[in-house]
Amino acid sequence: MKLICYFSVTIFGYETIDMKGINFIKLNSKKIIGLSIFMSLVLFFNILSAKKANICGISDFEQRHSQISKFDFLVIGHAYGIPKNKNFAKNFSKFLKKQNNEILAKVGFIFSGDVFHTPSNNKWKNFKKKFVKAEIAPGNHELNDISDIRSTKLDYQQKLEKSSFFKNFQTTYPLIVSKKFSEKLLVMLIDTNNPNVVSKIIDKIIELNFSEYEGLVMISHHVIDPELESYAHSIPNHFLSSEAIKQRKKIMTFLKKLSSTSKKKIWLISGDTGSNKEHDSLVCAFTTPYFISIVNGLGDKAGDKILGFLGTDLFYISLR
Repeated sequence: MKLICYFSVTIFGYETIDMKGINFIKLNSKKIIGLSIFMSLVLFFNILSAKKANICGISDFEQRHSQISKFDFLVIGHAYGIPKNKNFAKNFSKFLKKQNNEILAKVGFIFSGDVFHTPSNNKWKNFKKKFVKAEIAPGNHELNDISDIRSTKLDYQQKLEKSSFFKNFQTTYPLIVSKKFSEKLLVMLIDTNNPNVVSKIIDKIIELNFSEYEGLVMISHHVIDPELESYAHSIPNHFLSSEAIKQRKKIMTFLKKLSSTSKKKIWLISGDTGSNKEHDSLVCAFTTPYFISIVNGLGDKAGDKILGFLGTDLFYISLR
């Protein structure tokens, strides 16, 4: 390609010379090496920055906005962090203190289980006062105040009804919270403590006619995606029932097919992770181009993140 140049100029220390309308650059070997190193460093830091700002297509919220009031709803996994915390993880408590009551009342909060290490009636009452617009996909710790939790004489529903969690919420799952939290997304909360959860999920999605929504958000406590099971707090999958483990492939196959045929975004978010010091608090995998599986939970460690939905876009928020 012919470059027209009518003057001589120095670029990065290299002199350009016009010769018969053709632009040449005088370079010696040392300058070529220097330029190569410079360009390599620029490329390296650009890649590093992109990785930090974008995880599996999930962007860093801090690069876009400064207030959480813009979100439709936030998703918080394993909110108590570590066992010594009587309430929330310290970094999550610090985050909440920065928000005024008006913001906390406006933004939706969905907790993906294990809100408290040891729940109680008083804790749940204070929780409902603080989070006006909140729902919970229960984890094993939501049943942690039941004295006979290990009893084989009680079925799951009987155990659930004895918990302080049930006494304060009395919710039936799968729970659809779309109208409360989003105008565009079908938002479903799952009780993975229940061994019959999978068949109920599939029946509910079919019943609700997914075509009316722009995307699907499914939130559970226990890790449903077998590809991400190693990030759960223990194997096999931290109290996920043996029957539910057998059924995981069925729900994953169903969601893969649904995402491919509908070509709409599907997020499967599980909260049973975070305290593992060797793992990041946010790990994800693309199952199909439209279906992303995520595990995200708090562990009171550097790099802890929570999630936030704004329309059909998902962001992460780093806790300090």
